[in-house]
Amino acid sequence: MSLLKVNEVQNTSGGSSITNVGKIIQVVQAHKTDGFSVGNSFAEVTGLTPSITVASGNKVLVQFTLCVSAAANVYSAQLKLRRGSTDIAVSTAATGNIRNLTNFYLTSYDSYSDTTFTNFNNMFLDTPSAGSHTYKLMLQSGYNSYNVYVNRLYNMRNYDNYGCTVSHITLMEVSA
Repeated sequence: MSLLKVNEVQNTSGGSSITNVGKIIQVVQAHKTDGFSVGNSFAEVTGLTPSITVASGNKVLVQFTLCVSAAANVYSAQLKLRRGSTDIAVSTAATGNIRNLTNFYLTSYDSYSDTTFTNFNNMFLDTPSAGSHTYKLMLQSGYNSYNVYVNRLYNMRNYDNYGCTVSHITLMEVSA
């Protein structure tokens, strides 16, 4: 068992009230059950664009799961998280032709990886300004002439041991 002793605790404004610090104020979720496909240009995944209105100084915890399937034999899916028109939670490590992304998937070099999913899962604590904000999942295929699919397999073989999935994005306002 641990014991924590302090003389004083202050909130971010220097006051002594920490009653609501870190508390979840509201939760907004968008849930997608239908399929979606996109080619080699970033597009907003329809149905997964929730909006949230936050108070000054508060943060937004963004959590998502996007179920993605791509063509077999080394093809890719690329994802960026966006608030309004601004990409957020993207890498800064890329060099040359490599893209800075939130999530990336490369299928294996076999003829069956087009009948599997990868789950793009991520969580990001955003610090937006006060007001209303819309969050988006921007998806694209890494190759011309090959689409990427959400919630359904790239190759929809009619077998009873295959299935389709659901995706979601959840926004939580966190008090400062």
